[in-house]
Amino acid sequence: MDRRPLPRVPQHRPGAGSNDNRPQLTDEQATTYTVRHYLAGDDGWNPTPH
Repeated sequence: MDRRPLPRVPQHRPGAGSNDNRPQLTDEQATTYTVRHYLAGDDGWNPTPH
């Protein structure tokens, strides 16, 4: 298996910024977006093994 890292895409291309149509989360808001929280959705599913 090829384990070389994927090339990085520069984040300064057109469309990479935020605006009224593409808002950016604040640092405080981003702390609530964990994998577990995102995958759990509205039904409370727990994606982590017990």
